Amino acid sequence: MWAEDITSEAFVRAFVSPSPIRVATARAYLLTIARNLYLRTWHKERRNSPLEENYRFTKLGPETVAENREKLNIILMALQELPEIDRSALLIRAQENLSFRDIAISLGISLSAVKVKIHRARIKLAKIFEESNL
Repeated sequence: MWAEDITSEAFVRAFVSPSPIRVATARAYLLTIARNLYLRTWHKERRNSPLEENYRFTKLGPETVAENREKLNIILMALQELPEIDRSALLIRAQENLSFRDIAISLGISLSAVKVKIHRARIKLAKIFEESNL
């Protein structure tokens, strides 16, 4: 593709040249034009090469940051509405991925109480999220 374009452009430039071209130097003249066109095109293409996937701009826009901040604030406020023991059981389960038995031991309550508290906390959070359209 480049070769055909450069060849065509070299002959067009030679044809429209204001000064006459001597037959003895016509080949060198065309090759010089072609070389200059190639180098100019190569430099342009090198500057405009596509970015690799790992170099793409990934910074979030201000709208997305504001939306995420608002969602985070709603989640934090919803967690604050939970009773302390329910919030602790839910966060330990979510963050530490401890078993219900280990949570029961660490909070000093029964295994069934841990299951009930986590279940009720999830239901309450789901209701709050539904009301706030998250």
